Amino acid sequence: MKQGTTPTKKIKLDIDNDLIESVVFTIKSGNRLLIKCYPGEVVYEDGFYLLNLTQRETEKLQYFCFLEAQVNFLDGAVAKSNIEKFTVEC
Repeated sequence: MKQGTTPTKKIKLDIDNDLIESVVFTIKSGNRLLIKCYPGEVVYEDGFYLLNLTQRETEKLQYFCFLEAQVNFLDGAVAKSNIEKFTVEC
């Protein structure tokens, strides 16, 4: 990924989407946090969550980034994904 681009992060969670109330995706880059939610800004399509990032958002990301998903289930349970590390070229 490069700063100033408009990429889509494609994320697969091994959970039945029918059991999910919401998913909160957090990207941490340095001291900045970017939060996107499903339903809402994040789309679920063909078994994947699609996080569309804007040019303004990617301009704020630096070098190493960490992505985590918090899954909120309909029954009130909460789970968190493993943290995925990715880089952003400046």
